[in-house]
Amino acid sequence: MRNYYYMMGNNSVGFPPDLLPYLVAGYHLDGNANDWVGVNNGIATNITYAPAKVNDGAVFNGTTSVITIPNNISGSYSYAFFINPSSIGVQNNYGVLGSAGNGLSGLYFRANGGSSYGNIEYYLFGDYIFPTAIYKDMLSFCVVTFDGGTSKLNLFVNGIKDTVEYTGSYSNPITYLGNDIYGEALNGILDEITFFNTSLNQTQVDTLYNFYN
Repeated sequence: MRNYYYMMGNNSVGFPPDLLPYLVAGYHLDGNANDWVGVNNGIATNITYAPAKVNDGAVFNGTTSVITIPNNISGSYSYAFFINPSSIGVQNNYGVLGSAGNGLSGLYFRANGGSSYGNIEYYLFGDYIFPTAIYKDMLSFCVVTFDGGTSKLNLFVNGIKDTVEYTGSYSNPITYLGNDIYGEALNGILDEITFFNTSLNQTQVDTLYNFYN
């Protein structure tokens, strides 16, 4: 089985082998939106790059920035990423983390009034909000998992599972990063985005979190 290696500073570090069978796509966002796993390269529009968790990350300007990606995952999946929100989105206090591009479903960062934090939510004809705080101007590692067999949607923040889980049809593939057709744009940084074709369990999330830390 092929392994993949990260350059973390001056060190070459292999991606966790236990997760390789499920790894579908990955985006370092070090100056481009190329897929380091396969051929699912993204198209970056109005993206700049700045230091983030590992080397650089993609900076979204809160208005016109977007990365579009091919994504055909159906059924179970996991979506892992670092987020550093700098402010609210431009519409309804939302900032898109990933959406199907049709405005009907997606994963959002939702600002909490004028406070220093917000929350991750999934929108699917209604708001499904996870209570764990995601602080502005601070990197947080998030893993969203969906089990196609049980229809359970879960969020892990910095390795810790949120106290709430949702049941529903959350299987629309994510093809837009940082924006959608309504301009609900993220203002902040995303880094080290990875997609898996399984719903990662707690042990697997811990493996991924410890790899980055």
